[in-house]
Amino acid sequence: MRCWLPMLDSVPAARGGTPDKKSSGFSRIPEFKFYTLSLKVDRAKEVSVAGDFNKWQGEKLHRKDSGWEIMKPLPPGDYKYLCYADGKEMLDPMNPKTAEENGKKYSVFTVK
Repeated sequence: MRCWLPMLDSVPAARGGTPDKKSSGFSRIPEFKFYTLSLKVDRAKEVSVAGDFNKWQGEKLHRKDSGWEIMKPLPPGDYKYLCYADGKEMLDPMNPKTAEENGKKYSVFTVK
């Protein structure tokens, strides 16, 4: 099984601001970018991803010719995640960047 989450589509999703009561200006809203998360998992019937970007609630990916995909709007930052193929938890073998927290290892990607 292979799992791969590149940042493919970087499209601004939201810009602007909200009124700031301290001044007559606006405070910045974080800029979100749409990213396509792609997983290549051989022979899987169901693929999902869970991470701190979705409060660890697994999200099913959609089957495409090139593998499995989901598009997510995300603000800049580092994100921990795990891949699931037919319910089996795994690190992303195509992404060497990892982090460990409370003795558990996670794959990590960065939105710039």
